[in-house]
This record gives sequence, C-alpha cells and structure tokens, in this order.
Amino acid sequence: MERRNLSVLTFLTVAALMLHWSPAQSVAFDPPGAANPRSNLAHAKEASEIADLSLVPAKIPDSSREGIIPGIRGDRVVVYRHEGPVARIRADGDKRWVTQMDGVGFARSPNVTVDANRAYVAQYLNNQVGITALDVRSGRVLWRSPGPEDRMLLKGDLLLAADCGGGTDGPDGGRWLLARRVDSGKEAFRVALPLKDFDALPILEAANLFVVQTHEHPGGKGDALLFDRAGRVRHRLDRQVVALMATGKDWLVLTNRDVIRLGLDGPPRWTAPFTHGEWIAGGGLFPLSGADVVAYLYGAISDSGIQVLRLDPATGRKRWEVKCAGLGVQHSKYRHEALVEVVGARLKVTSRASGGTFVEALDAQTGRSLARRLID
Repeated sequence: MERRNLSVLTFLTVAALMLHWSPAQSVAFDPPGAANPRSNLAHAKEASEIADLSLVPAKIPDSSREGIIPGIRGDRVVVYRHEGPVARIRADGDKRWVTQMDGVGFARSPNVTVDANRAYVAQYLNNQVGITALDVRSGRVLWRSPGPEDRMLLKGDLLLAADCGGGTDGPDGGRWLLARRVDSGKEAFRVALPLKDFDALPILEAANLFVVQTHEHPGGKGDALLFDRAGRVRHRLDRQVVALMATGKDWLVLTNRDVIRLGLDGPPRWTAPFTHGEWIAGGGLFPLSGADVVAYLYGAISDSGIQVLRLDPATGRKRWEVKCAGLGVQHSKYRHEALVEVVGARLKVTSRASGGTFVEALDAQTGRSLARRLID
C-alpha cells in the first residue's frame, strides 16, 4: 500500500520510541549532600520526612488504551489486526459480540475509538480507506464513511481523523483532516494539510481548539496547525505542540521550547521560554490553586531530565524554574516518560526511562528540591 510508506525521519523516530526497558531491580534514597552523579542532592533531613513525601512512582497513563467503553467498567472493543475480527471483550475476557471485518489494523493509532453508543474502526475496504461505525451493544454496522482514518479523535458529536498517507484520501489528490458527524459519518468540515512531509501525530484538543501536526525535524523545525470546530485554522506554529489547556477565553500552549498564551486570533500575548528546548518532547500543563500554572518538559527519547516551571497565566511571569536532573546514563536508543502531579503542598515528579526510574519532590511554592528517590 503506497500510502503507508514512511519517511526516513518517521522510521527513525518510531524506532527510537519502541525500545523497552527492564523492570526495576532496586531502590535507593539519596542522603542529604550525597555526591551521586545519577541524582540531584536530596534535601530531606530525616528518613521520616522522606517517608512523608510519598515518593512512590506515579502510574503514568497508558497511551495505548484503545477501545475502552466509557461508563462500563472493564469492557473494551478490540481490533484483531489485518484479517481478524473486531470484538467487544468483557473484563473477564469473554466476548459479548464479534464482527468480522477485513482490512483493519493498518491505520496510525488508534485503530478503534469508542463512545457510549458506537465503536469507530479504521478500515481498508475495496481499495479505499475509511471509518466504519459499529453499534457498541451488538456489533452491527451502522455506517461507513470513506476518507481519512488515521489518528482518530472523538470530541462530542465530532470524529476527527487525518490522512497520513500520500494524499490519496482527498479529492483531486489533496491531503486532509476530516471531521465527521458521529451519528451519520457525514462530513462536518475538513482542513487542508501540507502535501509533503506531513505524517500527522496524535490530534490534540482543549476547549474546542484542535492541533494537528507532523514530526519535528532534528534541526528543530515543525509544523502545527491550530483550528476551531468550524475547521478554520487560527494559528500555525513552526515547532512541536506538546500540550494545551484553556485559560479564560485563551489557551496556554506548551511547545518543545516554551509556553505561550494564544487568543483565538493574533500573535501570542506572551511567551515564557524554557532554559533549553527538546527534540521529540513530552510534557504537560496543569493549574494550581491560586490561579498559577505548572508546565513541565522533557525529551521523550533522551536522558534529558525534566524541566519544571511555575508561572502566572495572566502575564507569563515565572514564579520559579528548576530542572530535575536525568540519570546521567550513556545511551543510543532511549525511551522516556514523565509525569508531574500535585501532592499536598508539593509537586511529585516521576521519570520512568530505559535507564531507570526516579521520583523527586519539589516545594510547590519555591521549586526547591525536597527529596529524590532512585529506582534502578
């Protein structure tokens, strides 16, 4: 299938992200002032204080949880790739229904996404890509809609999907992101995508502002389109968008090198840069009590450590900025995931990577490192 050819850049990126690591073997606490090259200094004064910080690694959300049916504990819709069926599986493993569907499992993930009424399955049928909707209760086919099927995202009454191939999904050879009505599969709107070098990443959304983007080049150039529910492109950024969140009538956008505040139109209201950018970045944004926001950034394929900052979303002024150091390991291929969360008056930073796992506690008011636990 010609439309499935990957660029060299995409291949290298995927290969780098596919590395698995060994389970944790041991746990160590860094004593105050310890000269450990694989950790920050720990500032906890006593073992009891360390225990009070609850330095247990957070469970980082599984990004591959396709097909979970909302509101029904444990049930999910599973696609058996390529020539297999699609089935609804109960938590105990029993099948509620099975629908035979050829040509499934070829799309950029997810290959299935589910709401309370329908399961939407990417399918290649009769030499044409598209999406097929099944009744989530019976598995009966409800509708089929030809066109883009990659990177599906459900948002209310809309189902969005991009064309990650060679542009064969669109009319006159164009390449598109297509929004469908979930009840009928009919087109709601479409957004034109670049014809060359645009293999879409997962679609992001916050408060009805959507982001479709391609992989960032090693030199730092990206291409991200931010558009509204009518399909109108409101902003276009030259770098990777990692996360976004609504604030008032605007949006905070975390990129691979800064946090910016955008209105629906016009230039950024302010920009708050990180100390250094990351190539193939991960990270997140979340509010704190008192109206401030925490942003964090890390390299998804490197022992980068984690940059964390707290800022005023109204002005972009930084309250503080710190870096939780990486493990100091040598590597070629590497996989790295991280999560920052609020625990009382502290921030708990969890880093899980090919080289090991660490948890670090920060004072939410000052950013000061309180303690760090290393898990090899």
